[in-house]
Amino acid sequence: VTETPVGECFNNLLVAWAELERAYAWVKKPSTGRLALSAASRPTQVVLWIGAGRGLRGGPMRNGAGPTIGSVVKFEQNWWSWWATLQPPWRVRDRGHPERFSREEYGGKTQEDWETLRVPGVNGMLSVVAALYWWGVKLVKVVDSEEKRTWVEAVRDVKWMIAGLTAVETGATT
Repeated sequence: VTETPVGECFNNLLVAWAELERAYAWVKKPSTGRLALSAASRPTQVVLWIGAGRGLRGGPMRNGAGPTIGSVVKFEQNWWSWWATLQPPWRVRDRGHPERFSREEYGGKTQEDWETLRVPGVNGMLSVVAALYWWGVKLVKVVDSEEKRTWVEAVRDVKWMIAGLTAVETGATT
């Protein structure tokens, strides 16, 4: 997910995600707890990518090439719907953008409070990060637009949640 540079905010997300996976001790698949993120409302492109072995089995998605995103607006809507289904019950919706969530504080959450997203390895945040990359690639030539700002907001929200997951996993205060 780095063949086409999509921006510093995404690079920061990759660093945060790597820190989370390190906190999970690089587990490929969890043996207990939640085994995968919810598939409810998962964008078709993510379903196809997972079905194709996440680009590792060959075919048109090998070597990091992701699935085709036709309409950025439709993908954006699908991504936010999926992201909403993955959120823990304590997340509060953003009043100005009901498809999004506020990022005020974690409020001393425990591992149990993060269960909907607490999935190490290939069945966890990898799909979320990969989908953000494909979305970002579609916008790489866009300098400033609402679509680009929405993508940056999505990247920042995922990074914020990953930071919280990492903190709770390492025993730091959330």
